[in-house]
Amino acid sequence: MATSKGVALFNNDTISNRIFTNTGFHSIFIDKTDNKWFIGDDGVYFLNKSGSQHHLNQDFPNLPVSVYSIDEDPKTGDKFISTANGIYLFSSKLNQVSQLTKEECYSAFVDKNDSIWFSTRQGLLIAAIPEIKKNGMSGKFRNLNSTLNVQNEIINNISTNKYGSVWLVTDSRIIQAISTDQEAIQYEQKKGIKDNKIMSFLIDKEDNIWVGFSGGLQRLSKYEGLRNFYPNTINSFIYSFYADNSDRLWIASNNGVFYYEEELINFTPRLGSDNQKYVMGKLANGNILFANSKGLYEVDQHSLSIVQQSRFKEMIMSPEGVFISSKGEIVILTGFNGILYYLSGFTSDPLVIKNKWSSNVTRLIEKDGRIIGGSSNGLIELKNGSLKSLAEMDCQVYSVYNDNGILWLGTDFGLAYIKNSDFDNIQFVSVGNSTVVKSIFPAKNRNYLWLGTNQGISYFNKTYFESDYYIDSKDGLSADEITPAGLFLDRNGLLWIGTFHGISNFNMRAKSTISYTPECYIERTLLNGRKIDNTDGHTFRYNQNNLIFEISALTYKSKESIEYEFYLRGTGNDYSSYHKGKEFKAYYNNLPPGTYEFIYKAKGDNNIWGYAKKYEFNIKTAWYNTVVFRALLIIAIALLIWLFYKQRVKSIEAQKRKLEEIVRIRTNELQLANLEIEGQRDLATAQRDKIIEQKKEITDSIYYSERIQRSLLPESGALRKILPEHFILFKPRDIVSGDFYWVTEKANFTYVAAVDCTGHGVPGALMSMLGISFLNEIVNKSGDMYPEEILNQLRNYIIKALKQAGQIGEARDGMDASLIAYDKSNGLISFSGANNPLYLVRNGELEEIKGDKMPVGIHERMDSFTRHTFNVKSGDTIYLFSDGYADQFGGPKYKKFKYANFKTLLVSLQPFPMEAQCCKLQETMNEWKGDKEQIDDMIIVGLRF
Repeated sequence: MATSKGVALFNNDTISNRIFTNTGFHSIFIDKTDNKWFIGDDGVYFLNKSGSQHHLNQDFPNLPVSVYSIDEDPKTGDKFISTANGIYLFSSKLNQVSQLTKEECYSAFVDKNDSIWFSTRQGLLIAAIPEIKKNGMSGKFRNLNSTLNVQNEIINNISTNKYGSVWLVTDSRIIQAISTDQEAIQYEQKKGIKDNKIMSFLIDKEDNIWVGFSGGLQRLSKYEGLRNFYPNTINSFIYSFYADNSDRLWIASNNGVFYYEEELINFTPRLGSDNQKYVMGKLANGNILFANSKGLYEVDQHSLSIVQQSRFKEMIMSPEGVFISSKGEIVILTGFNGILYYLSGFTSDPLVIKNKWSSNVTRLIEKDGRIIGGSSNGLIELKNGSLKSLAEMDCQVYSVYNDNGILWLGTDFGLAYIKNSDFDNIQFVSVGNSTVVKSIFPAKNRNYLWLGTNQGISYFNKTYFESDYYIDSKDGLSADEITPAGLFLDRNGLLWIGTFHGISNFNMRAKSTISYTPECYIERTLLNGRKIDNTDGHTFRYNQNNLIFEISALTYKSKESIEYEFYLRGTGNDYSSYHKGKEFKAYYNNLPPGTYEFIYKAKGDNNIWGYAKKYEFNIKTAWYNTVVFRALLIIAIALLIWLFYKQRVKSIEAQKRKLEEIVRIRTNELQLANLEIEGQRDLATAQRDKIIEQKKEITDSIYYSERIQRSLLPESGALRKILPEHFILFKPRDIVSGDFYWVTEKANFTYVAAVDCTGHGVPGALMSMLGISFLNEIVNKSGDMYPEEILNQLRNYIIKALKQAGQIGEARDGMDASLIAYDKSNGLISFSGANNPLYLVRNGELEEIKGDKMPVGIHERMDSFTRHTFNVKSGDTIYLFSDGYADQFGGPKYKKFKYANFKTLLVSLQPFPMEAQCCKLQETMNEWKGDKEQIDDMIIVGLRF
């Protein structure tokens, strides 16, 4: 520490030594080789890492006494010294000091681009290091005052942080320069800096900015990536956000409708209404629905033209939200006004819904075909224009979010959740004192939720039920209270935040990914109630065995968030008195003699523990427990034992002779046993060789069966003639497969099937060969047939072939199948399914057409299979498949891939050709499965029209 009476060296919180006590110092510089440079009243003093001390001005008399700062060229180790007589260069290689400039320099800084920044009365200058070394002020340099918009004032300090920003400090301002080609950011009184002269400036390891004044200390911190969005244009209540397919961001507020596409556009005048208060939602066709108190407006998301509009016969009360169901129902929410307006379609007249459950309904969602929302009385359900209660709660429910079956609720009591639609079992999660959760939105990381509250936004960890961090108006948010639909995460990972006073956005990627841990140390150690020094390695007497350790941790953030973990490791035990929590005192009484290690560490509010530290000590043993005393006692006992031993020697020798005879007899018996074992070994070897030969014969037979099975499947050349653009992903689990695909063309129809037979391997392959043969026979002996007729006949064939009678204990072998008949002339597809569905992807959206819940074979249900018919359009993609892909175990937690992920993957593959889709499906499954074994056969047939 630099003081007015020399430099003080500290060991923890105690001064261990003082050096250079004859002068006063104002700053310290530590170079990359850990040498210390002290700037004082009479020049520069130097302390190298070996402890050698020098007064640089005495060694180099040409160096001025009035020195302001020192910085280092990291490549060469040269030091640039700012003085009243200009910049001086200290070359450690040449061990000499030379003058580079003559004008007074207040501060110098070397950046990562081999440039030097220096502050003079001319302003803030920058030059290349080789240039200033060679030519000084007569060389090329650049004045940054006009570019950075820095006034002509003295810059006393230039430094940087870990992000590369350059910080300039004057007497009254702090200036952040992002680059040399754009205007700098000014931090002064109007932006929160105290109105005092700045005496010192520091950027700590947690990237907080500390400013020292003549009247105290101030810390400045902010979240990188948080900014207010057009605060002067949009300063109003934000109702909702929406991003269309052209990546325009739409904003509905009580001050009009806006969209952002490189610039902010006011869309309100184009709606042709003098009402400025709008809400919006997305229609099933992708267009945008706007609503105000006078009517509805449908806007084409591509041309931005009004497709249709519907005027209400009577004005409705102030709308605050809109919900559009999958059936096209429209519900306009009025929030605190306690009314819902229900429209069965776009042109329908609004039906007023008002009862004791309609008060303060701010959000509705659709879950499992049910429309669910929250009100001031709890959870409600809307069905066919009628409102009823699902769960009465003693709190207001503002927001509802469906997370893979878990229903998350934002309430004025915090966050709650419901599992498996058990509305009688609502669990609450604490997210802070008096925190009201207004909005819930899924984060990009599926383990997290974004929560909009009355105190800002929270990044909530669903696994540990705790918030990693908060952002509020103190961090630059436009306001603390978030609106019920005020969170939206766009495709670029940018979080948009709607408040009562405008919009902010937060770029998660711009947030610092470096996590810091508090410095933990022992503040005080008490031995038998008396304080001792904290240096470890002490040895205590046997009766000095009562210790108390008081530990502390240094953090620049919230001290209340610090947790400690400590335990004692020592003689006879690995862990003793383990503790984890807020307690910072460790008590150890009546410790037995031995060597001990007191292990301790701490963590801050980011939940990351620092490295463990240890304090070692030893407690000596009492004299009566010493090795010498015990050795004498052992010698005495040994003499008694020796006497007893001598008396026993003769009897032992006699027993030895007897034992030798017994050993000889047993040795002969072992030799005979070894001969018998060798014979058994030869027999086992012969049997092993026979088994290997039999296994090879069986394997060869199975491989031949695989060739037969492959020959029954359609050839790729024939498939290209029959089918449109397509792929077939066929992955047997074993050599032969229980899954198969079948394609044939007859008269007006092209038939395609994906079939999953009972079992896999050889049994499954036998079933698949039966299935292929039966399908060919059924289709060849008749004219045009529809899929349900084929499946009905195939079921009869299988029941007859397997002699199934439906008796108890009888094998229920059969098939699950997806079968389509494509009528090219009419552009129609007919589909029937046995336990398996069909996926249709049209315009980027996936529709599932389910098959019947019965197999092709004997079953409790033996109805006729259902036929589903639909027109096929250009660009449509159809998928037929077995359950092998979705049921495959894998991933980091070794779980099933699941149909939800399968659907999402298929939708994401639509831009690719069908052959590329097949490759990507296979790559995805290989990555998911890893080195785990395949559990079932897989078949996926994809067709694009």
